[in-house]
Amino acid sequence: MSNEPTAEDGRARIPVRTRQLAMDWSLVLISQGIASTILRPQDGSGWGLLVERADYTQAIRALRLTKRWMRGAIVARTAWLAVLVCRRAAEIVVGLATGPGDSPRHIG
Repeated sequence: MSNEPTAEDGRARIPVRTRQLAMDWSLVLISQGIASTILRPQDGSGWGLLVERADYTQAIRALRLTKRWMRGAIVARTAWLAVLVCRRAAEIVVGLATGPGDSPRHIG
């Protein structure tokens, strides 16, 4: 995201990497009461969102918070998946160590 808005008829342009991200971010903004227009790439400018200049700071803040929240959600999901995989791996190892029909309680 750019630090400074690019003026376009009293509105500010927020650069966006992909079409999908532009669509996602436009939904984030509308959920915060900020109207935006998705801009297609033209003359090498890439995708963008056009917002009212008065809404620019609030829009950037909402998008940054969303990015931070998404990073945290991805980390949390990844950590939970790692716990499940480790647990399953431990179950397999215990199962191999005990043999068929044996219970881990009877080892020793």
